[in-house]
Amino acid sequence: MTSIVLSFVGNQDPGTDKNDKEGSIVSLTNHLLEQNQEIERIILLYTDGTQEAANFTKEWLLSGEVQPLKIIEENIELIPVNEKLSQDPIDLLLAIQAARQALEKAKSYLRSGDRLELNASSGTPAMKSAWSILQAAGYAPQSRVWQVRNPDKMIPGQSRVFEANVDTLKREFDLKVIQQQINNYNYSGALANFKESGLKDNGVSVLLEYGHCRLACDFKKARQAIDRFRKIIDPRLSEEIDRLASHDQRYFIVELYFHALTKLKNQEYSNFLVLLFAFQESVLRFQVRKRLCPELLNYPWKDVKEQVEKAIQQYQEGQLHSYLHRLPNGRLLQLNHPSRPVLLAILEYVSEQQSLLEPLKRLNKYCNQRNDYVHQFEGVSFIEDEEHLVRDLHKIVRQITQIPEQNSFDILNQQLHSLLTRLSLAK
Repeated sequence: MTSIVLSFVGNQDPGTDKNDKEGSIVSLTNHLLEQNQEIERIILLYTDGTQEAANFTKEWLLSGEVQPLKIIEENIELIPVNEKLSQDPIDLLLAIQAARQALEKAKSYLRSGDRLELNASSGTPAMKSAWSILQAAGYAPQSRVWQVRNPDKMIPGQSRVFEANVDTLKREFDLKVIQQQINNYNYSGALANFKESGLKDNGVSVLLEYGHCRLACDFKKARQAIDRFRKIIDPRLSEEIDRLASHDQRYFIVELYFHALTKLKNQEYSNFLVLLFAFQESVLRFQVRKRLCPELLNYPWKDVKEQVEKAIQQYQEGQLHSYLHRLPNGRLLQLNHPSRPVLLAILEYVSEQQSLLEPLKRLNKYCNQRNDYVHQFEGVSFIEDEEHLVRDLHKIVRQITQIPEQNSFDILNQQLHSLLTRLSLAK
């Protein structure tokens, strides 16, 4: 494991005649060598005003004054900062931008197990602060930030060189980002950030993987994600995924309902309409099978569509089939893959349940809007009569099965936030 040292160059580097002491770059280098840390590369950033100091520092590091530094000249890189920072070296944003560019360059040299050593004691206050800010924001993985004390102001018991720990601040930043992603039901993004954060995993990754797979309707994979962690999962979340993995169509409809509400909450209206289309089609398929061939109810539609077609043809000795052919465009009827209008016509024929039929019909205009979005790529900036639409969805689901009082994904979010709170309180 080797180190790459990064630092701005200050006016006190490589040392000063005032107190005949080494500057912070040389002091940090010495400290690392005393800790038996091998230094592979040193990257020094300089302004117009510190170019000479940068050259002297490089000469000092190569002169043998620092032992046993074994480094070739090419591996001590002197990089000028841009003109704006040279003219205004106390601008924090410019200093951060320069430090970040140096970090990206340094990371291209990193191998597994290597570490970045960031000197926060050379340069202007803005330059010194840049390293800690970037580390706390997650731009400097595998890094340590170092402070070097002024030897004239040290008190007994203090070390000249010490590590500045910003882990607590970085953890707060990471947690805030992850929590916001969870609030937005962005479980895949939260999972990626959680893995990169270095936070201790107390079950968070399991729940995030579960949420990601469940939103993707990959119920088997979601169940696999929690199989070994059932004790930490809310019982309702565990029971629901078992039902969904077993193709229970009632719960699949509830699932689509909850999915749609998450998109609506996030104002993802186009995605909401896509789910609404799937919701209406799933309800119609469920209700048609329930009345014509209930024994086929809890199978994937693709596995039973031929049997459903046969049931439609034989219902009331073919009267339903004849009725469908008399409808507008009846000659184009495809019973092995009936469209939503055909399914709705079948349901109207076999059912007098207007409390279900009417809200299902009202969904048609939204499904047509979905078609415009998919086929004509028309944007969707709002949902007309949103409150009435949500009430219709609730009314439809309630006539199929009991609706849990709380959205399953909100329960998942609550449990995730609880686990993350424990991490934030841990030392």
